Amino acid sequence: MEVFNVIARIHGLRELKLAENNLQGDLPASLCNLLELELFDVQSNKITAIPSELGHLPQLRSINLTDNQIRALPMALFDAPSLMELQASKNRLEGTLFSIGAVPQLQELNVANNSLLALCEGNSIDLPAIKSLVVSTNRLTTLPTVSDWTNLTTLLVGENKLTALPEGFATLEQLRTADFTGNDVTQLDERIALMRSLTSLTLAANPLRDKKFLTMNTEDMKRDLASRLQPTEGDVHDTDAAFANGAAEGHAMSKWQPSPSGTLDLSGQALSTIMESDLEPFTDTIRQLYLQRNIFTSIPLNLSLLTNLTILDLSRNSLEIALTTPLHLPKLRELRLANNKLVSLSSLTTNLTAPLLQTLDVSHNRLTGALPSLALAYPEISTLLASDNSIADVTPDALDHLKIVNLSNNDLERLEPAIGLLHHTLTSFDVAGNRFRVPNWQVLGKGTEAVLTWLRGRIPRDSWRSDGTEFFDADDTF
Repeated sequence: MEVFNVIARIHGLRELKLAENNLQGDLPASLCNLLELELFDVQSNKITAIPSELGHLPQLRSINLTDNQIRALPMALFDAPSLMELQASKNRLEGTLFSIGAVPQLQELNVANNSLLALCEGNSIDLPAIKSLVVSTNRLTTLPTVSDWTNLTTLLVGENKLTALPEGFATLEQLRTADFTGNDVTQLDERIALMRSLTSLTLAANPLRDKKFLTMNTEDMKRDLASRLQPTEGDVHDTDAAFANGAAEGHAMSKWQPSPSGTLDLSGQALSTIMESDLEPFTDTIRQLYLQRNIFTSIPLNLSLLTNLTILDLSRNSLEIALTTPLHLPKLRELRLANNKLVSLSSLTTNLTAPLLQTLDVSHNRLTGALPSLALAYPEISTLLASDNSIADVTPDALDHLKIVNLSNNDLERLEPAIGLLHHTLTSFDVAGNRFRVPNWQVLGKGTEAVLTWLRGRIPRDSWRSDGTEFFDADDTF
């Protein structure tokens, strides 16, 4: 392509975006001359192959190949020392994705809507930095062992042919969202009950032996699985030894003592307040604070003492107004407020300063009206779990920056077709169980890509790029 030969002479170029330009054929190796290139975006073209020489670019950190005609990814591509994100959904990838044993730097990988049969050769691949893996709508029958993927927070594997959850799944301490919709899974590991960070596990349209799990929310599912766990012989022995050494009294006195990793679990303690004197000895130590199943009516303001707090869980309390005065949590990345009595998010977006917040869980509350644009308050937010509320309206602006959104079981009466234009960023969009008649359940059952494609089809093609776009109502037909 002659255009790339010209571009390759532009030394110092850091971002190259050529989406929707009808580019066809194989990309040339001359791109390896762009030694300063950091972002490469050629989505929505007709590209058939990319050069392995891209792996020579020392600054390249993000590649977007979405919606092209690529059949295989060159393994030398992953030699790029700074490559953290690869988007390659809606291509023609087939067979096995990785023929190498490790991709040490990759943090986000999206290869949904392809024809992949396997993620790697054998039963394992080293992905130590991976945080988000999206492999929905392929032909996978199994996944490699995931126990070493310790940074994984999002795993989307819907619409494949998996017969079981991957080995090591229950050991993932950072995993928050997992979607196995439309596979062939028949049973669950009881140890899922111990996955403290897991807030959204979707198993719809699987032949589970226990059918009740198909409709249960994640918290109830974990509670049911926990009732099946049996203490091991080693657990009993350790407990007996602890009591023999007088540790029972020490345990009662140390409920405020964080674990070595910085986790403080105060669940089910009938707490309504927290004294500053209890927190002050651990202000630099506590990184994860679990306060679920207590009787708090708002987020405790003295949590501002915890300058290193990254996860705060106040699920299953009595919160009606999240905050009445400002609270600053500079390192907070995940906030869980599920199963409370919140009717609005305005007090939260107005009073909580959390510049690094990525995940907000407000499912099972009493939220009404329109969903606000959370990115205005939280520029890093990417995951919103807001199922089982009474939210009546959602706009494309409200979904800006979000990658994972669950608005199932709300009161949405329509979906704006312009939401379909968010397909490059919105990787999981669950809106089942709402009031709208179209898209119908057959479309919803095919997953996020099908819903967004359906919505885009309701936008007049010649107005996609105009500022004055007028959209068809979701009830309109053609």
